[in-house]
Amino acid sequence: MSQLTPLETSVDDICQAALKECGAVGMGQVATGEEVTDAWARLQWMLQEWGEDPFMVWASQTITIQNIDVSLLPVDTNMGTSSYPVYYFPVGPGAGAQGGFETGPDNTAQTPTQSISVSPRRLKAVFLRQSQGVGLPIDYPLMRMEAEEDFSRIALKGMVSFPGAFYYRPSWPLGNLFIAPLPTDRIYGLGIVMRQQMPIQFLTTADIFEIPFLFFNAFYTNLAIRLRPHYGIRTGPGDHLPEIARGARAAIKANAAQIAVLELPQELSRPRIYNIFSDRSY
Repeated sequence: MSQLTPLETSVDDICQAALKECGAVGMGQVATGEEVTDAWARLQWMLQEWGEDPFMVWASQTITIQNIDVSLLPVDTNMGTSSYPVYYFPVGPGAGAQGGFETGPDNTAQTPTQSISVSPRRLKAVFLRQSQGVGLPIDYPLMRMEAEEDFSRIALKGMVSFPGAFYYRPSWPLGNLFIAPLPTDRIYGLGIVMRQQMPIQFLTTADIFEIPFLFFNAFYTNLAIRLRPHYGIRTGPGDHLPEIARGARAAIKANAAQIAVLELPQELSRPRIYNIFSDRSY
């Protein structure tokens, strides 16, 4: 563990630095176990909150199902029945056993510290992959339905055909992904694009951070701000800590911002018109 070695920066390093920065621990002093535990808990709460901000997450990840097996999918008991099944794809920890999209820690990391995962609150995109009967797999983007009211307007929710849209319900502990129409079993695959999940729990304070180094400054400065009310420490005029904390968050957001190309609905666009005088279309 070392604050001066990024690859060895631990939860304890961030907590100790935040306690000193907020004024709860003086120079040359060592924080007590209770103080570190309080900072440790608040660090996890802060990361759980930051994980919902699309501009505080450094990357996206794509999870795919190669061949859909409808027999594994659960049925939504609110919309459907045994005689009228409305299937959905679960998204979250343990969803793979139900034919859904499994989320969890990056098992390829040498020292993974993320011990649990959660279902995403929002999906960035969903696509259908046609892998059977074609030379190369073809991906088709699906249109997003923003609200459950939109999905409820579909007359035949159990129809099996070529999909065109999706609705995602951010349920707990597993999210529910509805596809309309439902894709044909064993012929198509499905993929989702979601925000890379931030570490939301650390088993010990010795856990090493497996995230970009840009976050370290934001971690301890913003944690210091959150610790001050706990110790009755006020932020007064001339204190530069709030400004430093805001600047650290802004650096992360500027680095993580990804703005997709604007696309208009087809009904709002018109075909290009040919001009015989300029020999161009406009």
